[in-house]
Amino acid sequence: WLWFGEPRAHAYLGGRLLPFLLAEWERNGGRLFAEYSYEGVPVRREESAATNATYLAACLAAGSPLAGALLAKLRAAVREDPAGAYFEVADDYYLNNWAWFGLLVGEGRAHNLYQAAGGGPSAGGGSARARG
Repeated sequence: WLWFGEPRAHAYLGGRLLPFLLAEWERNGGRLFAEYSYEGVPVRREESAATNATYLAACLAAGSPLAGALLAKLRAAVREDPAGAYFEVADDYYLNNWAWFGLLVGEGRAHNLYQAAGGGPSAGGGSARARG
């Protein structure tokens, strides 16, 4: 939705996913878990920077104020050592890739490179930024 303005994506994110995320956030004291069953029951009762990054993108697309809180969680989850910065596990490529991309989206720094290269219009406007 953020880049291409697909109304079905916006309807799903705002109408189905966001109410679930908001309810879970309230129920779990400001936490969203890393894995849920199809029935919406937590499978792993732990947070993950990677899933918080995906929840952040969904909340941005749905226009939720929860986006700012998730961005703050991602910022706080960055760990630094002499070799560099990472999330949770330094050598977990996929976790770190998702989490860094989430920070880019949340900070409004991820842009539709296809459109920027002249690949066509984007109905979504190109980027979004979380407040927080």
